[in-house]
Amino acid sequence: MKKILAGFCFIVLSATTSGFAQQNFFNVISSDITPAKKTFFQQQLNFTAQDVQSNTTFSAGLGKNFEIGFNYFGFILNRNGRPFIEKEKDEAPYNDFLMLNAQKRWDINPKVALAVGFQQGITTSKQVHSGGNYYANYCFTDTHSGLKCVAGIYYATPSFWGPGHRLLTNDVVGLQLGVEKSIIKEKWYFQSDFISGEHSFGDLIIGTACYVFPATVLSAGYQIPTFKSQSQKALVVELTLLPHTNKHHKHIG
Repeated sequence: MKKILAGFCFIVLSATTSGFAQQNFFNVISSDITPAKKTFFQQQLNFTAQDVQSNTTFSAGLGKNFEIGFNYFGFILNRNGRPFIEKEKDEAPYNDFLMLNAQKRWDINPKVALAVGFQQGITTSKQVHSGGNYYANYCFTDTHSGLKCVAGIYYATPSFWGPGHRLLTNDVVGLQLGVEKSIIKEKWYFQSDFISGEHSFGDLIIGTACYVFPATVLSAGYQIPTFKSQSQKALVVELTLLPHTNKHHKHIG
């Protein structure tokens, strides 16, 4: 099952390169909603000193600022000649997760919105574990200046993100932040996000994103573990296929 799912993800990636939805900056959900009857796809690769990790996101818009889809997170690629590696872990966080995602957004005014969502699923390894991530975001967007900011709280299970404090001495709820600012409007953007915590997703990513086609975005950033975090330094690369709309450059994140 694992090889079939991974193969599907990389076939899609190859096809789109030659030819996500819970959209995110890098790791933080941006809470942009896929339009009704449209689809969103994002493929992320994290290059660490030890391995390469694949994270895949797909979502479909259902209308009324609601979307639903799936994620395939944490598939480990080996660089010793074998294309895939079976990696059973006896401690959290576990790899890899096949997840359902859903998100709902309420627009307060043209610049401010609130959103809630979740990712929930099970591992595809021999030892099955369940887990997920649940969040609420405050979103600010100023299209005139090309600025978008997100601030939110999250709860993530230790099975998915690993054990450790989420915020200071709090083991339950953590903080997440994201920012996007246009450098060349509708072409090139600065992006960064931050997730608090001592777990495996506690990190700061600083990077950039650019449109290589009207609805195709290539992003790259450097991942820096936060204080006492179990995260790793990594180069993060993303390919994003945005929904085709009348305004292709609505949002990257």
